[in-house]
Formats: sequence, structure tokens, C-alpha cells
Amino acid sequence: MLHSIPAAYSSINITLGYPLKNTPAFSLVENLLAMQKTTRTTREGKTWFYHRDVLALLRHQYMKTILEEGSQSLIHHLIASNQLFIEGSRLNETPQLAAIFQKIDTTAALTTYLNELLIMVYRQLEKQGDKKLEMEFIFFLFTTIKRLSDILTDLPQQPNPQTWQSLFKKLVAGQSVPFKGEPLQGLQIMGLLETRALDFENLIIIGMNEGVFPKTTPPNSFIPFNLRKGYGLPTIDNQDAIFAYYFYRLIHRAKRIKLVYTTSKSTSEEGEMSRFLQQLYYEYPGKLKVETPYKQLTIPTQPDITATKSEAVMQILSTYLTPGGRNLSPSALSTYIECPLRFYYRYVAQINEPDSISEDLDPRVFGNLFHEMVELIYQPFVGKMVQESDLDQWLGDKARIKSSMDQVFEKNIPFIRQKSGAFTDLQGKNSLVYEILFKYIVRFLHCEKQVTPFRLHALEERVETGHPLNPEISVNLGGTIDRTDEKEGMVRILDYKTGKAGKEFREIEDLFNRERHSDNKAIFQTLLYGLIKSDNLGHNNIEPGVISVKELFKDLYDSRILRIQNKKKTPVALEEVKAAFTTQLNLVLTELFDAQTPFVQTDHKKSCGYCVFNKHCLRE
Repeated sequence: MLHSIPAAYSSINITLGYPLKNTPAFSLVENLLAMQKTTRTTREGKTWFYHRDVLALLRHQYMKTILEEGSQSLIHHLIASNQLFIEGSRLNETPQLAAIFQKIDTTAALTTYLNELLIMVYRQLEKQGDKKLEMEFIFFLFTTIKRLSDILTDLPQQPNPQTWQSLFKKLVAGQSVPFKGEPLQGLQIMGLLETRALDFENLIIIGMNEGVFPKTTPPNSFIPFNLRKGYGLPTIDNQDAIFAYYFYRLIHRAKRIKLVYTTSKSTSEEGEMSRFLQQLYYEYPGKLKVETPYKQLTIPTQPDITATKSEAVMQILSTYLTPGGRNLSPSALSTYIECPLRFYYRYVAQINEPDSISEDLDPRVFGNLFHEMVELIYQPFVGKMVQESDLDQWLGDKARIKSSMDQVFEKNIPFIRQKSGAFTDLQGKNSLVYEILFKYIVRFLHCEKQVTPFRLHALEERVETGHPLNPEISVNLGGTIDRTDEKEGMVRILDYKTGKAGKEFREIEDLFNRERHSDNKAIFQTLLYGLIKSDNLGHNNIEPGVISVKELFKDLYDSRILRIQNKKKTPVALEEVKAAFTTQLNLVLTELFDAQTPFVQTDHKKSCGYCVFNKHCLRE
């Protein structure tokens, strides 16, 4: 309602007050108290802060007032380090930071700590000159904390900080910051109780909904209704009678009255008029005018968001056509096939996902851990034959596998082991992920024994080629092949997939179909790697394959890609599908580099559910 008052009403008197719990000053104190709850001190005397509470505090608007630009740079630094617990020495580089990030152990120290920080914020706001309202909030909160401290000081037994926090929140819940105004002129905005014994010529009462005016909830009491009724104590009936008196006395002398209610039902209001309005409607002998204002609503059509290929965009795309320039990876082409606009956001506009500290090992991190573990196991065999006995040595020494896993975990997830010796163990779901990965690695080695012997050519091999799109244009294609080996004279291009990975398809066109591509993404990417590798090797004696981690525990271990024809499944060699695959690939590349074809949203909205850009596209 305050935001709806026209600017012409310059003189306004608000008697209700603003709830203290809704002020930024109170949210600052809440963040400080939340941080104190999760702060720990080790035996060595080091103080550790939980990252969520630290970042929430640094992002508070008043922290920017105190620390200025330092808060944002510190946030970026902490996120980049990706540590779950932050050592106190990293948060005391300035006197302001040292005053904020400290461990408080006693109630008296907690009161002093909060008040000193509020004074610090107050002085900074005072310098800005136009923050009188926020300064009033801070002053009122300061006096509330001081009053609570004075009351508790007289007690023989001092409460602990947790009890103090509980008392503080209960005290603040009923507090409101009064506004200053002139009660004798201008627009008067009042609660019902403030209108007692006052008469108005012009009267607007809002919220005249049943359940709001009068309230249908009885006052809080431990005494049941029957006992209150039997002993003559006030009940809900008395409350209704009091509200009825206030209402009819208020409108008794008014000349113009507007009573407003809403017909829309919400969590706090019923969609029907108050019983007082019903009574006036049916019993008032004078003239009543009923108005129903409404606004015609139209459901806006969702705009089709496109990105045209301007001269600047074409200049960026040309880097993929310049010898020695950027390489178009299989994953980038997959992105374009699924949604051209997503490709534009990620690879042309180069919009990155927001950085954050991850407490749990998400699927992406799990995939990296599996890749690095397999690379660590196979690295000594590059250029050599891998025999069944080599894998048996790993399987016979489970401690060696776990030791290698510890190295990979420490390298990829810095928050798991801190250098100080504190917080050295995996906790919560991460410990389960560790055991699951261990079982996967053991099962992977058992499965690999079934395909030995083979010669291992390369791991994590960077490959690239200039793919001729037409006599004038050559596109730079490249990427990283997880593993290249050779078995029985056939070069195998293998891609590890820890997520969803389909290995069967019917037609090459299905791999380039926007609606079906997500199911065939692993096949498309592996075939494209095979195409690049065939250009490097100069022959097509290549077999693409996908090792799906989710299928390791199946009875049959087979990494080959299968094509379904006439209800039969046959393994795919690159030579058989190279011509058809190249034809479809050229169609996609021609569309990508065509200046007249804009980047458009996908029609397959199912793939928008996990896209990080769905807010940009209004598809969330």
C-alpha cells in the first residue's frame, strides 16, 4: 500500500511502524549469529568458519558499506579456493574483517560484538548522508540488544549464547520501528487500534476480508476455550465484539467511506467479504455503491528468442575456420544440435556458469574422478600391451587402488583435506561417493580383463583436423579422446561416460535429430572423434566405442556401438558409416556458418530442464 500512494501526497503520517525483523539491520545480525553457530576452534587454536555463512555475510548490503570493493574480491577469492571450511587467518587481512570474523564464546562478549558492528555500520551510513531511515533501523536494533543485555545482567545465572539468541529473536519478533509524522495534517495511515476515539471525514479501510477483519484466530493461550468460557475469561466472541465496536464507531461520523476487499483467495486472506460488510450490505438503510474494478488480463505469448549472426558474431565464428584457430569440439557440436541458442550463449557470447562452492561431489566431479583414476591405472602401459596379469596385480592390491583414489580426490577436491590437519575425513554423502567409485573401479578392472590383451596407444589424447566443408572452407575440429588402443588389428576409440550413454541407434540421421540427439549424444561424439582420428591416421580401420560406467555391472561387457537393422544389432565400424555421417555433419556445419541462419531456441523443451541458460530463454 505504501508503494501505491501517489507522489502528490507529500505529507504522510504512518502510525503502524515497520517490523524490525524485516529490516536489513536485523538480517545482518541474523547472519552474524548464524556464522557464530557454525564457527569452530581446533585444539591447535585455529578458528574455522563455514563457507555458506561467510559468503552470505559478505554478500549482505551492509558488508559492502563497510568493506567497499573488498567484499566482492574476497568472495571471488574464497569461491576460487573451493574450501568447505575457511581458516580464520584468511579473513583478518583488514581491521574491519578481523572485527567481523571472530569466534565469540560468552553472552557478554556476543552483545559487545554485535553492538560494535552495528556502530561501525551506523558510522559508515552516516557518511553517505541519505540513509536516515536505515540509520534509524540500526539505532532501534542497537537499543533492543542493549535492553536485553541490561535485563540479563541482573540475573544470577547468565544464559549461554544459544539461549541468548532464542530470547533475542522472540524479543525482536514483536518490535516495530516507529515512523515520524504529523498527526494533524496530511494522509493518515493507521492500524485499527490507533483510530480509537478519532473521527475522519474521508475514510478508506482496506483488507475488509473475512478472516482478516475481524480476525478469526483466537489469542494465544494455554487455557482451553471451555475453561475460558466457564470462568468468564475473554474468548473469540469477545474479540469479535470489540472489533465490531471499533469498526462501527470509526465509520459513525465519516462523510465518505470506501471499504475495500478482494475476491482472490490467498494464503493470508479468504476470497469473501467481511461479516461487517455483509451486515452493511443487507441492513444499512442509506445508499450503498458497489464497484468492482477489474483489469483485463492477457497471457503473453512467450517470445521466440534468437541471436542473429551479426558481423561481430561471424568474426568470432571465423576463428573456427582459421588454420591454427579454435577447434570445434564434439561436445560443442552436440550443444549446437540440441539447441543453437545454447551454443551461442556458451561458445560465442562465452557466458559461463556462476562459480560456487560445492559441498557434494556432483555428477560432473564424479566423472572427472573416474577419468583420472583410469588414467592413473593405465598410464604406465601407454605404448605397451596390457595383459590380464597386469590388471590382476591391481585387483590383488585393493590398498593400492584406495591410495591412488586418495591422491585423485585430494587433487580434485581441495575442501576434503585441509593442510592444517583439520577436517581430514570425507563426510556425509561424499564418503558414500568414495565407496561407490571404489566399487566401480574394481568392477571396471574385472571387465577390462575380458578384452585383454590389447595395445594401449594413448590416454587423454588431443586430436585435431581441418575438415573440408567445401573447396573454399575448412572447419577446425578437435577434442580429447579418453583412450585409444588397438585390438586384433582394429584401432578402438573409447569414450568413458559416467552419465546417460546410449550405445544403440537405427539411422545416422537420428544422431543429428534435435529431439533424439540427447539419447545418442555419446554415439555422435565417439563417431566424430573416430572421423578426426581417421584423418590423422590416414585409414578408416577404426572402431568407435563407449564405456558406460552404469553398465559395468551387466553380465555382458561390450563397449562397441551397435546399429539396429532388420531387428538385428551389429557392431559399427567407422568405414561403414563414414560417408553418411560426413554428409549429415556437413549439413550441420553449413547451417552453423551460414550468416543468414540465426541461432534459435530448440523446440524440444525437454532439454531445457537441465540447461543453465533456461532463465535467459524464459524456459525455466
